Amino acid sequence: MYSYDLTVIGGGASGIAAAIKARELGIKKVALVDEKSYLGGVLPQCIHSGFGLVYFKENLTGPEFTEKLVQKAKKLSFDVYNDTFVFKIVYRDYFEKLVYAVSKHGIKKLKTKAIIYSAGCRERSIYEIGVVGSRPSGIFTAGEAQTLMDIYGIMPGKNV
Repeated sequence: MYSYDLTVIGGGASGIAAAIKARELGIKKVALVDEKSYLGGVLPQCIHSGFGLVYFKENLTGPEFTEKLVQKAKKLSFDVYNDTFVFKIVYRDYFEKLVYAVSKHGIKKLKTKAIIYSAGCRERSIYEIGVVGSRPSGIFTAGEAQTLMDIYGIMPGKNV
């Protein structure tokens, strides 16, 4: 079992910023848990500018903003669990919660005093938007198309 003062669930911009702020405020043992293999949430697929105007006072793309956040996080040193999915939270009392998470290395049990849940920005799945049955060829949500192009460098099609 790992022991923390704060566990942040979600590695997007708000989760990274929350972990950074916690360390800046003097919280010593901070963990950040994210299901993806990289931090940033949806930002790495947002190649347009407009990010960072308030936080960094710069006009940045999503990937640039993410990189600046990650670099700031590395300087403040907290534990990051990528490729790790939280599947259960147990509230023991005001000062103790248990966070159960699964990764390719097995189940992790994190004892923590406080939790910030910051895993809220995601696109609805293909089934949530009403595409039923097996995936019809060539039908992508906007986020899927962005991920293919901006993360993996794959053009999803030639005719829209």
